[in-house]
Amino acid sequence: MEPVSGAAATGGGRAPLGLLLRAGGLALLGYGAYFVLLQSATLWAAPVPLPDLLAAPGAALAPLLPAAWRTAAAGSPAALLNAGLYLGLVIALFAVYARLLAQLWRPPAAARRPDRAALAVVLLVAAGALALLLLVPGTLAADLHSYAWYGRIWAVFGANPFVHRANEYGARDPGGWLAWNYWQDTPTVYGPLWVILAGAIARMAQALGGAFAFDLLGHKLLASAAHLANILLLWHVAGRLGAPAAVDGAPAPAIAQPGARLAATVTYAWNPLALIEFGANGHNDVLLLTGLLAALALHLAGYWRPAVLALAAASLIKVTALLWLPGYLWLLVWLPAGPRGPARQAGLGRVGQALGLTVALWLGCYLPFWAGAATLAPLTTGPAVSRYINSLGALVRLKLPGGLYQLAVASHWQPDGFWHLEGLPAVLEWGIRGVALTLTTLVAAAQTWPRRTLRGLLGAWGWITFAYLAVGAVWFWPWYVTWLLVPLALVGPGRLQRAGLIFCATSLALYTLYPIPAPALAELSAWRALLVFGPPLGAALLWHAPARRRRVRQPTGAQSRPAAGNRMAGWL
Repeated sequence: MEPVSGAAATGGGRAPLGLLLRAGGLALLGYGAYFVLLQSATLWAAPVPLPDLLAAPGAALAPLLPAAWRTAAAGSPAALLNAGLYLGLVIALFAVYARLLAQLWRPPAAARRPDRAALAVVLLVAAGALALLLLVPGTLAADLHSYAWYGRIWAVFGANPFVHRANEYGARDPGGWLAWNYWQDTPTVYGPLWVILAGAIARMAQALGGAFAFDLLGHKLLASAAHLANILLLWHVAGRLGAPAAVDGAPAPAIAQPGARLAATVTYAWNPLALIEFGANGHNDVLLLTGLLAALALHLAGYWRPAVLALAAASLIKVTALLWLPGYLWLLVWLPAGPRGPARQAGLGRVGQALGLTVALWLGCYLPFWAGAATLAPLTTGPAVSRYINSLGALVRLKLPGGLYQLAVASHWQPDGFWHLEGLPAVLEWGIRGVALTLTTLVAAAQTWPRRTLRGLLGAWGWITFAYLAVGAVWFWPWYVTWLLVPLALVGPGRLQRAGLIFCATSLALYTLYPIPAPALAELSAWRALLVFGPPLGAALLWHAPARRRRVRQPTGAQSRPAAGNRMAGWL
């Protein structure tokens, strides 16, 4: 791409409202099609009842749709057709989204100054999509029901969800909704701050009559509201990062392309994975991003202690938010010193204070639920640390024992007991986990060590999260990839953003194979991890070399002025 020059480089142009409106209109049509497609139960992991007023659009649409299609069983020909339609719809949504981002990030658009009208369009389209997705009568994952039950256990039944299970309260479930809770025999694996929020929703649902529909609706509304709030937070953070004012105590690089703020906001706001997982499936992962964005906004305002508390609060929703804390502690070491003492001494003091604040917040939030060591048992024995699913580690554990057994038989290896097909998975168990965590730790160390500015830290956070999801997490679900969205939006175009956005698309495609695999797709379903992780890992590992060769062949003058839409290198 050619560098921006002339009047466009001054930022005097206006935001491309027409482009936003056209892309937003196409996206809303796509989410309308998703609403229609989800009228069939074949894609549901669990039904979501709606209050009468909100159920009216679906009820009005039902007579126009074939009854046999709406009630078809999973694994039926109709289910396979719907899986194909769903996959096509995901591809279409990402095609519109990717085309829009390509236009917004390239230099002519990046030179235009965004205004409040552009932000209003972004918010209105996101709100419209979330409203459509709020009304779908089923979800692709059953976590919403778990959220509601954990909230009820604490706020309605007066028990501790860290040590009590939903199946203990079957007698108090006249509607039979417990059957849709997949984790009936598992205490909550979420943090105490999330339990408090879930309890508040349960109390409001009781005040409205106690119907289970109000519990589920409350969680979906919370996720949608948090996504809209995150859009505003990201707009603020992107504006501060892109401004020529000092950040991290040093002048910002010359990347003040005004349109980068709009492009970053749209990258997060209109991401199809985010809208479907937050709007339709109601996942609480959106609150992790709220904590991360709040921490960034507070840091940019000069308040690093509240920023630490924001990150700690995110980890009290889901403990995986602790992935981001070590990098921020490292950043605190290198912040410019104040009037007292040497920089390194001041930095180590900040790290000590940050750790103290984190521990204090954890103790304060866990105290109302404390029941001894059993309170923390879900963190050490829950599914994410004891089981395998959908991951590369799961694929290795599923396929490698059979291959090793056949090799042992052919080679007459001894002892037979060690190479027995039933015993090999247990032998490989901790080896797989150990390798996965070791690789993630190496990536984290290599990415964090050289990063000593906030912009650098954003890139490190992106790669660390990517490595954890693609390699380190042996328990994987599509909504986990939303953890990448804030770094992807703020680092700008490049290898990380490309690989991450591909990851968003392939993770959503997982729903075509799970949880409704047909017998004809059984073998394909067993290899689903390659379909999910292969393309993003290929983009991360293989597409970098050609880009490097292209830069080498550039004239010297072009190297001195990297195009903002090509790499936005200053954002890292």
